[in-house]
Formats: sequence, structure tokens, C-alpha cells
Amino acid sequence: MIKHNINLFNQSFLVELRKLLAYRWEFWTGFLGQTFIFVGISYFLWKSIFLSNGVTEMHGIALTDFILYYLTAHLIFKTMLGPNIGFISHDIYYGTLNKFIVYPVSFQFIKIASYLAHSFFYYAQLIILISLHKLLFGNSVDLISFSLGSLTLITASYCYFLISASIELIAFWAENIWSLAILLRSFIHIGGGYLIPLSFYPEKISHFLYYTPFPYLIYEPIQIFRGQTSLEHFFLINAILLGWIFIAYIVFRLVWYRGNRQFTGVGI
Repeated sequence: MIKHNINLFNQSFLVELRKLLAYRWEFWTGFLGQTFIFVGISYFLWKSIFLSNGVTEMHGIALTDFILYYLTAHLIFKTMLGPNIGFISHDIYYGTLNKFIVYPVSFQFIKIASYLAHSFFYYAQLIILISLHKLLFGNSVDLISFSLGSLTLITASYCYFLISASIELIAFWAENIWSLAILLRSFIHIGGGYLIPLSFYPEKISHFLYYTPFPYLIYEPIQIFRGQTSLEHFFLINAILLGWIFIAYIVFRLVWYRGNRQFTGVGI
């Protein structure tokens, strides 16, 4: 049974990879364009802030470090996102969830395989661009920090998958979950340190944000990649992420159970 499930997982993973590779030039050009535009705008914005304040470092981050920060933030965010919005809700709306229900493997198992295929692509890009940054700027991510950061990214990605999947499953009752999915991404942008490092936030706000899962999805993995986190803090971050995974998994199972009981499979 275990071998059968592993084979199904591998097949689902490979099929999704083939879909991505079918339009690989569009995929890579779109990725490079988005990445360099985002990092370039962020760098020149902060450069003007540094010049206007007449400083070379702010909150422990030098100007050149902002390139690595936003490069890592963008790729971590892309790695976590996996497929686009609708990777579950479309199956509910169009009635194609039927085929997943009759498969001899769990629906979540198949969706995780699809999710990991997308994440694998962006993780490969993360490796390439961090290596390029190290080649150009020298003092960059070391092997230990990269390994610890990668482990944290796996935990954070699964946490995000469960949160995002729970929102997607609201499609059992709502006609459109797009706004909720965008709202989640907005919370991650602001509360996860994607747009501005959390060290720049007022203390009360940053303290409050750490009661949510968002800082542990982007900001803390970035700090681990940059070598700004001790080994004890690394274990603490992953322990907190596991706690959020436990909560998110319970929510996911409850929503799936309630929604699946009333699913008719008619579709739009």
C-alpha cells in the first residue's frame, strides 16, 4: 500500500512538472522579469532612503544586503505559493473533484504532489540566483545557513499549503474565493516581511505579528538564509511552525469533511 501511494505521488509530481516544462521559456522569462523588476525597484527605493538619511546601515541591514533580502523574499514567497489561486476551488466549481474522490489515494496527497512540483521549480531558481549573488558579491549565504533555511522553507511551505487549501475549500459554500486568497497573500506581504523587513516595524506591531503564522513563513526563513539566526532560534522557529501546521491541519480536515459531505459534483 505504501509503495502504491509513493508511485501515485511520483506520477502526480512528474505530470505537473511536464506541464510546467511545456511552457518553460514563458515560465523562465516571466520569472526573471518579475524577480529583477521587484528586486531592482526595492534596491533603488532603499538606496534613496539611505542617501536621504546619510547612513550606510539601517536596523542591521546594509544597502547591499537588501539585494539578498528581497531576492530571497521574492523566491521564498514564490516557492510557498505553489500553483495559482484555484488549485482546489476550480475542482469544486467545475465538478472535477469527483475523479479525485474515487482515486485510491487521498485528495490531499495528490494536491501536495502538484504543489511540490511548482515549489520545486522556484526552489531550483532560488539556488541559482543565490549562487549568482554569491558569485557577484562574495559574502553571501553559506552552506549551513542555506541548509537550515531550506529545511525551514519546507516546514513553512507545508504550513502555507494547509492555510491556503483551507481557504480554497470554502468554495464548497462560496461562489468565489479569489478575494480571500488575495487577502491571505496581502497579509503575508505585510505581516511576513515581504515588502518591508519586520525589524523596521514599530515594536508593538511586530510583537503582535509574531502571534500570527506570517513572520514564520517569510521573514524568519530569510533571516536563517542570511545567517542571522542562532541554532536555538532555528529550532524554536520550526517548533512554532509545527504548532501552526497542527492547527491548520485540523482546520483543513474539518472544512474538508463538512464540505465533502454536501458536495454534489454537478459543477458550473
